[in-house]
Amino acid sequence: MSTQKKFIIPIPYELLYQLYVTKRMTTKAIAEQLHCSQSTICQRLRDYGIPFHSRIPSIPKDELTQLYERGESIKAIAQHFHVTPRTIYSRLHQWHLKEVRPSSTPKSLPTSYILEAYEEGTSAAAISREFHVAPSTIIHILQRHGIPLRNSMKRIDLPIDDICHLYTQHKLSTIHIGKLYGVKASTIASRLREQGIILRGNKEQIPEHSIISQYLQGTPLQMIAHTHHTKYHTIRNLLMRHGVYQKAKRIRDHTYAIQSLHQREHLSVAEIATHYGCHPETIRRIIKDIPSKGKSVH
Repeated sequence: MSTQKKFIIPIPYELLYQLYVTKRMTTKAIAEQLHCSQSTICQRLRDYGIPFHSRIPSIPKDELTQLYERGESIKAIAQHFHVTPRTIYSRLHQWHLKEVRPSSTPKSLPTSYILEAYEEGTSAAAISREFHVAPSTIIHILQRHGIPLRNSMKRIDLPIDDICHLYTQHKLSTIHIGKLYGVKASTIASRLREQGIILRGNKEQIPEHSIISQYLQGTPLQMIAHTHHTKYHTIRNLLMRHGVYQKAKRIRDHTYAIQSLHQREHLSVAEIATHYGCHPETIRRIIKDIPSKGKSVH
């Protein structure tokens, strides 16, 4: 008789089925709602035998043609169909509605890595330095795949009254408000200053005593950071300033257990990091070092 697999992050089958199948939510949206990684949701779907949604979005050709010929931007069309701009570009090229420009980009450049790095916040200049090419080369790749460029001169239209209300009345941070409207925290901060609102500053935004109390009670740093809509390193630095942070040397002592969770239980790096209350990069480094340290020399 086979025993049911126990998960470090419990997600009931009924809840996952309702969100993914009944409500047709994406794995990314479910992960954000349940405070875990997208890979965790995908793994649970496989474990429960729930079929994945079709990866090919349904986009009516006539409707897309009408929107494009009407002069709608690629970004606006993508938002209309709830897909990425890259998908719209692909359909336009597939149906010969938009000509593909000949590429002068070196074939050795990993396009998917560049797009992912830029969408995660890395600047085009930093990416260009990594691959020893001109920033314009990276920008051309981004533009060719329909990725909106940051720091453009075009002003983003935002509901300033709502933003001010969220910041002053609901006490949300600029980071949290930025996530709500899909912009950077610095953009929100700039709009608030334009309205004459004095920013609280990070020290006032984050309840230090509450965070220290949660940490001393054993709450993982990643969970504390997510609760207060900030970064792992912000929480860690706060704890270090108050002299309560203790580097978890014990994590390296659990190398074998981490290896077992990753290879045998097929848990993601994020799940293991949540279990041990550390940063995912710590787990990633341990897993990376396992083969070289684990090999026996004959």
